[in-house]
Amino acid sequence: MNPMNNPPSPPSPSPTVWYIAAGYKLPAGIEAYLLHYATELRHQGFDPRIIVFEPLPKVPHRFLVALRERGIPIESLYEKVASRARLLTLSTFLPWAGKRIIDYWLLVIRGKKSKEAVGCSGSDESGKTNNQQLITDNYTSLLTYWRKRLAVQELKRMLEREKPDIIHVKGRLITEAWSVFPPECTIYQHALMGTRDPSWEDYEAEAFSRFLNRIARVLVQGKGIAETFALSFNIKRSIDVVYTMAPDEIRGQGTVGREQWTVGREQWAVGREQRAEGRGQWAEGSGAGVERRGPSSSAVSSLPTASCQLSTVRSLRFGILCRFTEQKGITYILEALELFKEKYGAIDFTFAGQGPMEEEIREAVGGGQRAVDSGQGAKEKSIEQKPTKITEVGNCFSAGCEAETNPLRASCASVQNSFLKDCAGVHIVPVTTAVDILKNLDVFVHPGLDDAMPVSIVEALMCGVPCIVSDVGASPELVRDGVEGMVIKPASAEQILVAMERFAQMTESELEQFKQRARQRYEESCRPEVVGTQVAAIYRGVMGDVKSFIRD
Repeated sequence: MNPMNNPPSPPSPSPTVWYIAAGYKLPAGIEAYLLHYATELRHQGFDPRIIVFEPLPKVPHRFLVALRERGIPIESLYEKVASRARLLTLSTFLPWAGKRIIDYWLLVIRGKKSKEAVGCSGSDESGKTNNQQLITDNYTSLLTYWRKRLAVQELKRMLEREKPDIIHVKGRLITEAWSVFPPECTIYQHALMGTRDPSWEDYEAEAFSRFLNRIARVLVQGKGIAETFALSFNIKRSIDVVYTMAPDEIRGQGTVGREQWTVGREQWAVGREQRAEGRGQWAEGSGAGVERRGPSSSAVSSLPTASCQLSTVRSLRFGILCRFTEQKGITYILEALELFKEKYGAIDFTFAGQGPMEEEIREAVGGGQRAVDSGQGAKEKSIEQKPTKITEVGNCFSAGCEAETNPLRASCASVQNSFLKDCAGVHIVPVTTAVDILKNLDVFVHPGLDDAMPVSIVEALMCGVPCIVSDVGASPELVRDGVEGMVIKPASAEQILVAMERFAQMTESELEQFKQRARQRYEESCRPEVVGTQVAAIYRGVMGDVKSFIRD
């Protein structure tokens, strides 16, 4: 037989997986999840696509840039239906608004305008303002209604037309969306601790519960979260535990991998000690870098409610990388820093990220205040600690520490109404990549109040940085107390202080053991190859179940 008469069959297309989420607005947790999952599952043989409801940001953040560079498609449902939503909104809004405006001005002209008739109070001018606000609010409500309705209809048409092999929903969506997903190929992955948010209405929780109980698989980040989630939403089926993944950016930075990472940390340690010498003593009667042996770990139950009394502490670099929100425990970090400074006179802490609490952080550390005239003819000027660009992270971290080379140091010395009046090593920096920040820390502090298993904690372990985490969500399952870090009670500045003190009194060898165990934990539990293989097996299991269902 002539082989030319039987050409080889074309390769079968890769199975498609659609990742569905509410939005892709910020360089935060869910955005990182979607990027890492889409990237790794493509390596595992799947064809990923990301679909979100909210419009994409006009200025792309780092995760969105990475998606586009890797050729992973992402689209917004609200953007797809925007024109139709506006048209339908105007068609229903203009008749009502026109009548409202005409009635208002007829009453004004006739001098018979009453507060009850127009739903406002006060003068004619205030009535006009309230009337305009009512019109604006009604337009916004109508636009939101049509946008949601059309987006769900568009999603349903897309699913029916293209029939993806796997639909992976990440986090909470609008309630109207739950019913459109085909149950046999839909997977849901929860993003938080598993408790019911106070914002949920009963009908929303019931619709969500029905969705969870009819789809193929449900994923969470920890065993404790699985139990809480099942109780909160009356889930009657099994729940899979899948840890958070993060790419190994440390190893990817050089050809020698782990060795280069270790050398880099040693070089930074030398520079850190030199800077510490320049800053002087950390506590009265003790030089920078003085070590005292202390306990290497502390369980949640054994951490005292008040901080221990230490005569000396070593110069360690603490920090957090997150979105600056109350959810991350920022308020308690600021209180702990104030306590630390009161005891030891200085603190080395980095806030890396952005968010609604950024101004509050700046005010607390002096960056949001105005420098007072020194009396030498210097003009009053605002203090800006946030660099516009990170060219070398070490330089950003040392900002505010060397007065002779950094004018911000001298300016901060005269800031009033701030508990860290000399900006002694407290920094606020933007993030280019997580590894640029984390590889230069000694201890990562993440006392979250409502988290599952934050990506930033995984990234800290990836960089070999031991962590201080709250006993919430799955964080204590990943960061085991006394092994990769310390687990503290949530919402406690005192517990944060005690954990920081425990690390600061360790010997170099004790701290190094924590760092090695942190990296090892990442290697065995959170590497993309590890988590991706587990998730790919779940996908293929679901696809196999679908094929069996079709055959039967």
